[in-house]
Amino acid sequence: MSVTLMLVSLLPYALHYRGPELIEDFSAVAVLATCIEVLLLIYTVIPLPLYLTVAMTTLYSISSELLNALLTVDNDVRRVSVRIGLHICIHLIGAHIMIMTQVRMRGTFMSIGQSLLVRRQLELEKALKEKMIHSVMPPKVSDWLMKETLADDNEESMHYREDGAILRTVSSPRPSHTSDITTIFRPFNMHGMDNVSILFADIVGFTKMSSNKTAEQLVGLLNDLFGRFDDLCTKNGCEKISTLGDCYYSVCGCPEPKPDHAERCVNMGLDMIHAIQEFDADTNEDVNMRVGIHTGKVLCGIVGTKRFKFDVWSNDVTLANQMESTGRPGQVHVSEATLKFLPKNTYITQEGPVVKDLKTHFILGLVRRTGDLEIHGKADEEHYGTQKHLNSKKEIKKFRVREHELWEIEDAHFLNGLEPAHLQQRE
Repeated sequence: MSVTLMLVSLLPYALHYRGPELIEDFSAVAVLATCIEVLLLIYTVIPLPLYLTVAMTTLYSISSELLNALLTVDNDVRRVSVRIGLHICIHLIGAHIMIMTQVRMRGTFMSIGQSLLVRRQLELEKALKEKMIHSVMPPKVSDWLMKETLADDNEESMHYREDGAILRTVSSPRPSHTSDITTIFRPFNMHGMDNVSILFADIVGFTKMSSNKTAEQLVGLLNDLFGRFDDLCTKNGCEKISTLGDCYYSVCGCPEPKPDHAERCVNMGLDMIHAIQEFDADTNEDVNMRVGIHTGKVLCGIVGTKRFKFDVWSNDVTLANQMESTGRPGQVHVSEATLKFLPKNTYITQEGPVVKDLKTHFILGLVRRTGDLEIHGKADEEHYGTQKHLNSKKEIKKFRVREHELWEIEDAHFLNGLEPAHLQQRE
């Protein structure tokens, strides 16, 4: 474009060469003004580097003055000097305009670039914050906390769930300081929920395992094991609450109700027993899981404003913890309340001890669709004496079930010392 402008601006000199009568209307001032306009256009409009622009405009100025000197008869030194001075001034002004324009453009570009970087950083920080919030509480609760904008927090409100149960919400007043963190996360908000299964699982042999390891090695092993349990939580639709030392604590049916909460929790316990057996094989350790499950009412929510997390509270939670402490390694210890929610013809159970005046049961295995029973876990001699029982670390023991009764045991020494009548299929 700049070359085209220069060629067009030299047209008067070409017309003068063809015949002076063709440019009678072009005065010397008009030719000089055209030259100046072309120079300013090149400096201000044409997007070229500064050195290339200066080189082209200088060549254009020299060419125009040479043509003017050759084709014009009336040339004196003073007039030529004035024209050269005007060219130099136009070059200086054009270069200044071009430099300042580039400075402003680069500054604008840097500002926009910094704005985009800041926006990107804010988006990453927001995503990280949301990920951290979702990691310490269920998605439903975290979404509710982020979007909650109710003005009146002093009244006790009651909501109805889809299943018809009443969901009671108790909220404390919001502080007047708008900059306080409690304006975002409410200091006290609880939900009462029924039919929630609570699972406690403790590592048997953890003290022995930790006796010959450094703290770093022990934490690494726990991270590996609890990571497997987290995957099982997602697989079975359970909600992890926390880890208490070597104890793993999760629930099902809270904060979102699930009709098969008990079955999910029992399957979670069986999967945990199988997972720790794989952990033993991978790490050459000798630990086991003791799992306890109870079903009842809970209060769930978030308490406090610092280091807060989603948690559940109730006497049933305490009872679930006692179910774990009175259980057997390698088996799932469930209460009578949990057993009532389990589907029929699915699990083989054995009566357990009475805990807090409540009947309990041990889940011995899961009946497959083919009728076979799969036994998870391995026996602990402190519960079975010197008898040989479940040893699924080496092999899976099976026996067949027909018409709600145990009728054939594949391995004779499998339940040595236990009467078949003690084994009951869930009816």
